[in-house]
Amino acid sequence: MEYSKIMKVTPKELFDAFELSIIEDIHQATNKKVHKIQTGTQYSKKGKHDTIHVKVESFVPGKEYKANISNSKEIVKMAYVVEDLNDGTCNVTYTEDYFDIKNEENKKGRISSFRFKQAALKQFKTIEKYILSHRVDKEEQNK
Repeated sequence: MEYSKIMKVTPKELFDAFELSIIEDIHQATNKKVHKIQTGTQYSKKGKHDTIHVKVESFVPGKEYKANISNSKEIVKMAYVVEDLNDGTCNVTYTEDYFDIKNEENKKGRISSFRFKQAALKQFKTIEKYILSHRVDKEEQNK
């Protein structure tokens, strides 16, 4: 499934937030300190019922972030592709596909399009709010 939105943040700000989030997730899961995310980064963490494996398939700051997230039952392939609109905003396209490991079939029908879009919209708003609040903090520190 796919969802696009124009965000009021720059691609650099968006990818800085992605990187910080991934670094924190790795630290919480493994207690290791990572300073930079790159294509091929992998880690595992404990979920409610299963171990979750995360592999960054592509991390090109300002352009794209793709990852595979899997457990013993399914693989989720997610991607953010970003277009710089050169006015302090960017168009972000988020895609997410589910695959059942046993049947190796795409489970697109698993989540309705409406629910997916609602979840994606909420996620985009949360990311944008976080970045904008930190932008204000940085501006105040530079005064």
